[in-house]
Amino acid sequence: MGCDALGYLPLRKAVAEYLTASRGVKCAAGQVAIVSGVQEALDLTARLLLNPGDRVCVENPGYIGAHLVFRACGAKLSAVAVDREGARIERLPARGVCA
Repeated sequence: MGCDALGYLPLRKAVAEYLTASRGVKCAAGQVAIVSGVQEALDLTARLLLNPGDRVCVENPGYIGAHLVFRACGAKLSAVAVDREGARIERLPARGVCA
């Protein structure tokens, strides 16, 4: 029996069931990938969603590991100020481009 690239199927099924029951996220095990940590999750997500030159808003100060992954994918980073409540989304320009 070979390894599944998305991770252990019974665990993926359990995660999908949990997300549906407790978070209202309708998903199937085939839509869940088990990764080893946040850095791998960011890398996988960035590779799937970003194209070189895409703009990514990042919290400032924020997680440097995210900055590194996004830059490695060729994204252009823009800082978003944060306070004790989190990112100050209301300070973003109306057109959706970070400062």
